[in-house]
Amino acid sequence: MTKRYDAMPNNRLRVSFHIALADARNALVALARVSARTLAEINQALREETPDRTPSITANVDAVKAGARALAGTAVDLMWKQQPFASDFESVLTMYELAIDYERLADDLAALALDVLQADRTTLGSAPPHLQELADTALRSCANLHKGLRDVTAGPLLRANSERTIADTIASDGIAELQHALLARSISTDRGCSLLLTVMAFQRVIYQAATTARHGRTLLAETA
Repeated sequence: MTKRYDAMPNNRLRVSFHIALADARNALVALARVSARTLAEINQALREETPDRTPSITANVDAVKAGARALAGTAVDLMWKQQPFASDFESVLTMYELAIDYERLADDLAALALDVLQADRTTLGSAPPHLQELADTALRSCANLHKGLRDVTAGPLLRANSERTIADTIASDGIAELQHALLARSISTDRGCSLLLTVMAFQRVIYQAATTARHGRTLLAETA
């Protein structure tokens, strides 16, 4: 009888832990959704002249940063206050890594938005095809990240590596094209530099999405 009563607090603690872990996973999916939506807005601003999207994009980026910090705090609380078993500890640690990933992704999205929103419309209106292709690749990367975490399936997350490889090729070709145009003086220095910065900003987003997808696959494997 004594053993039974002693076990009850531990059982309640385990239930409380798994409820908190489930809430954290839901928060992670929400971060992925907002990040993908933010990148979709940036891509639309790249393609066409639309009403000022700065307030919406800024609000989304701030939401991702705040959500990532909250998720990191939750992970720390789960590790130190509830002292999970070894297998659960690994899952919580991966959750913490994902929170840091999303905070970095928010920084990369903010930098990308700054490059796109502050660029001259003439510059973006005649952007080379490589830039549009890179933007599409970045959007697929973030959309697949959201889909994989939301549906708890590794397939979309596995595509991150191939998307990163595609991005490397596109970015390399795009940078070479812009460098040639600058040397040939077929575009202005300001326009060429602006486009180069935007290409590199999209590439950083894709790289961070690939890192986040890798940690996402780890989380799925640990919680399978």
